[in-house]
Amino acid sequence: MGRGLSVRRGGRFYASGGAAGRRGDFLTSPEVGPLFGAVVARWLDNRWEAMGRPTDFTVVEAAAGVGTLARSIRDAQPACLATGQYVMVERSAAYGPNNRSTTGCGQ
Repeated sequence: MGRGLSVRRGGRFYASGGAAGRRGDFLTSPEVGPLFGAVVARWLDNRWEAMGRPTDFTVVEAAAGVGTLARSIRDAQPACLATGQYVMVERSAAYGPNNRSTTGCGQ
């Protein structure tokens, strides 16, 4: 999949460098508004409660992009992240380096 999305010749998936957002190549649910992140935050708290409220609870977001989902989850203030951590994983050189400073969620 990674090779198919990043091949430099013919059949390229992205039109403008793979940017997400209204002006990019695609729009994801977190970019529509904060409701998606609030729903995910509530679901995370539900799972955390079901696990007995572990203090080492870790949320890992793969393909975190610019951190839109992380910000909306953080803004919803889920109880599970009061003692847990949120880890963003991004392979794209265009997005990865800026995540920690812009979201406050990269651990």
